[in-house]
Amino acid sequence: MKANRLLLCALSFSLFWALPIHAQKKEPKKVKPNPQVKIELKELTRLAGRRGQEDAAAVEVIRKLVSLTAEGHRMDQTKTAATLGKILVYARRRPNDTVLFQACADALARLGEQGAKYLLKAIEHKKFDEKELLTFRCNMIRSLGKTEVVAVIKPLLDLMERDPHDKVNAAAVEALAAFAEAPLKDRKRIVEKVVKFFSNVNNNANQTTGNDQLQEAYRRKRTLITGPCNNTLKKLTPMSYIKPLDWHKWYQNNKHKKWDDKDKQRGKGGRR
Repeated sequence: MKANRLLLCALSFSLFWALPIHAQKKEPKKVKPNPQVKIELKELTRLAGRRGQEDAAAVEVIRKLVSLTAEGHRMDQTKTAATLGKILVYARRRPNDTVLFQACADALARLGEQGAKYLLKAIEHKKFDEKELLTFRCNMIRSLGKTEVVAVIKPLLDLMERDPHDKVNAAAVEALAAFAEAPLKDRKRIVEKVVKFFSNVNNNANQTTGNDQLQEAYRRKRTLITGPCNNTLKKLTPMSYIKPLDWHKWYQNNKHKKWDDKDKQRGKGGRR
C-alpha cells in the first residue's frame, strides 16, 4: 500500500511539471476594495467644497484616485465616478474657472461605463446650458467619446443632430471619432448618421430660399462641422474624402460591404 501511495505521489508530481507554466500558477486573488479610495474620496469632497480655494489640491487627489481605481475593484470605480459626477453638477465655480471640472471629466473618461453614466448626466444638466459654460460642455462631450462605451453612441448622435448649439454638434461629431475600433455594425451606424448630417447641412447652406439669415446660419454651422465630419469619417472608414457628396456616394455604394478589407474599398484611385 505504501509503495502504491509513493507511486501515486511521484506520478502526480511529474504530471504537475508536465503542465504548461500558466496552468501551474495559482489563480490570481480577487481584487478587493481599496480602503485608501474611501479616504481620498472624503478628502476630495472636502476640497471641492472650498469654493475654488483648494482646487489645485483637489486635482491632485483626482489624479491619485485615477491611479488607485485604474485596475481596482468595481465598487471603488463606481464610488469614484459618483463623487466626480456630483462635483461636476453641484460644485459652483466662476464660468472661466473650470480646472476642477475638467479634471473630473478627464477622470470620468477613464472609468468606462460608470464614467460615461455620470458624464452624460452632467452634459444633460441645466447648469451646463449656460452660455458661459458651453465650451466646457463641449469638452465633456469629447470626454464622453473617450470612454469608448458603445452605449453612448446614440446620445452622441442625438447631440450631433438635435442640439441647438453648433459647437455642441461639432463636439459630438469629434467624440464619435473615438469609435474607430468599434465593431463594424456600430461604425456603420455612426457613418450613416454623420454622412446624412453633413450632407443636410451642406445642402441647406447651398440652397437659395430667400431667407438670407437662415442660409447664413447653415453656412456658419457648415464651417464648424466640416473638419470634425471629415476627420471622423476618415477614422471610421477606409476612405479619405473631403466633400459631403463624395462621402454620400461612397456610403451608398458600400453600406452593405465589409469595410475592414480596406483594399477592396479604396477603388482604382486608392485613398482620395
